[in-house]
Amino acid sequence: MTLTPQKALLANSETNMLLLTPEPTKRHAVYQMDIEQEKVVSEWNFVKDGVEVPMADIVTDSKASQMEGTSTFLGLDKHRLCRWDTRDARGVVQTTPVALEYMTGACCLCLSLSL
Repeated sequence: MTLTPQKALLANSETNMLLLTPEPTKRHAVYQMDIEQEKVVSEWNFVKDGVEVPMADIVTDSKASQMEGTSTFLGLDKHRLCRWDTRDARGVVQTTPVALEYMTGACCLCLSLSL
């Protein structure tokens, strides 16, 4: 699999990298690359009510998450903020209590963390 990432994020004690790609057919997915194996080992798709939703941005849960064995990260699309859990093979998005969804008036583009 060949990807051209628009965003890369170190994770899981700096052994993995989470990737977002701008390619139109792959924008709904977050890819996990194993740095030691130099290949994509997981792909998670964000689907809401049967529709694939493109992720605009991803960040770690806290400043130190990249260097710790943390298995969750935050994702953002135009109308929602959600938490992903990499321990689940499907990359299930936790819908409560962390997920926030805005029905109108929101157009979220980026996410930043300063904990």
